[in-house]
Amino acid sequence: VILAEMRKRDSVSYRTFKQSLAFELPGYRLNRRWPIGLESVIRATDRNLLKSYYDRWYRPDNMALVVVGDMDVDLVERLIRQRFSRLRARSASPVSYSGVEWTPHSGDRAFYHHEAEAAATDVSIQVITYRDFKPQTVAMLENQVLQRMAAAMVQDRINRLITRGKSAFSEGSAYVGSYLRHIEAAGISATCEPGKWEQTLSQLEHILRQALVHGFGERELDRVRIQTLSALEQAVSLSDSRKSQVVAGRLIRSIENRDLLLSAQQRLEILKPFVASLTPEKVHSAFVSAWDRGHRLISVTGNLNLKTQTPESRILSSYHAASGQPVSAFRVEKAAAFPYLDKPQKPGTVSGRSDIGKDLGIEIVQFANRVRLNLKQTDFKPNEFSMRISFGRGLAAVPPSRPGLGSALETVINESGFGQIDSDQLSEALAGRKVRFSFQTGENAFI
Repeated sequence: VILAEMRKRDSVSYRTFKQSLAFELPGYRLNRRWPIGLESVIRATDRNLLKSYYDRWYRPDNMALVVVGDMDVDLVERLIRQRFSRLRARSASPVSYSGVEWTPHSGDRAFYHHEAEAAATDVSIQVITYRDFKPQTVAMLENQVLQRMAAAMVQDRINRLITRGKSAFSEGSAYVGSYLRHIEAAGISATCEPGKWEQTLSQLEHILRQALVHGFGERELDRVRIQTLSALEQAVSLSDSRKSQVVAGRLIRSIENRDLLLSAQQRLEILKPFVASLTPEKVHSAFVSAWDRGHRLISVTGNLNLKTQTPESRILSSYHAASGQPVSAFRVEKAAAFPYLDKPQKPGTVSGRSDIGKDLGIEIVQFANRVRLNLKQTDFKPNEFSMRISFGRGLAAVPPSRPGLGSALETVINESGFGQIDSDQLSEALAGRKVRFSFQTGENAFI
């Protein structure tokens, strides 16, 4: 079974990930000890080896228990003490943890990995540094939010470039954060056609340096500020309707990462005044700090076939050529107002109501224009309602000769915005409003 899983994992993305990690974290232990293991060990293992491994690592002092749900807390605590207090470690060997180390980076380094079966070419610029694994403080939480807001502003610029049709790439992202406890990273990446990799690299470098040199504008900050505060407030309003498994997962992640154990209300109370007080200068300073690591890691992977003996030199040459070009401050376009339904519309004519569905608490209203409205009140999610409009024939209308048309239709419509406002303008106009929407192609209807 394990060998079959090993063969199944041998994919384009997995091979690229392993090679990329070896470049990003040279000398890192994980590059020699992938969780799937070594085929030679898997074939030769026996019960004793498996049991000794289990006894060494699956032990009470390496365990966390989380219980979430509708329960008698005193009873559950008593049962836990009865059952779990009897657990004893089966191995006398202490669990040792020597930390995570790799060779630190300096200067500019390039990485190239070719996969002929890949669907596209991926280009990225990153910085990666070591961090101590410490319990989170309020100051650390605030800095995390600050840097993510800066990355969100860069993401807005990337989205705008794509929406305006001025990018050499089809999708891109800006990110900052930590993973595997000791790794801190910031990056900007994009996916493109292989023939556009140099233009994509140049645009990514331009976007990054534009933010590092000139910072951000007040309107950009206001947009992300509204979105951040709205997300915090929405988490509070929906906190009582979360599923137990979601709460349990959040608690476990907090324990694993040594994060503060905070309710949605506590996070709002801590972060709301902090986010409200931010200035473009402070966000810019945090962004510069995240990238001020003394190195740049430039990666080009995927279906690009650089037919040269020194592809890394070619990549570095393209990067340095881009970094030598002047860069001006980002110009924020005039904000777009939401152009629809500025005042109530004349209601439709009701032609009838149906008794069907009353036993299920559903009210059915028929309009004269043959639109049918189904209404049902629930208490599943307080302070939230869902509206679903079904029309047309959906996938049933797609000609057999064009099987991919339904998927293409979803992507095009979801990324196109509305008739009088594009997707980026729409996102800005609705910033802070608790609204989510999407278009789907169903089996028998468009939704």
